[in-house]
Amino acid sequence: MTLIAAYMMDAIRNKQASAEITMTKIVAVAPNIAQRVIDCTIKLFGESRC
Repeated sequence: MTLIAAYMMDAIRNKQASAEITMTKIVAVAPNIAQRVIDCTIKLFGESRC
């Protein structure tokens, strides 16, 4: 996905490739959010607070 966004930035300019750039950012952030949710869930069921 990152390679596609980079190619589009080179080939058709940044403005038209903005959707692919945004999707790349979302894919990069999603695992971090999932990790925080899992950590908070473990803490919650372990009797401590987030």
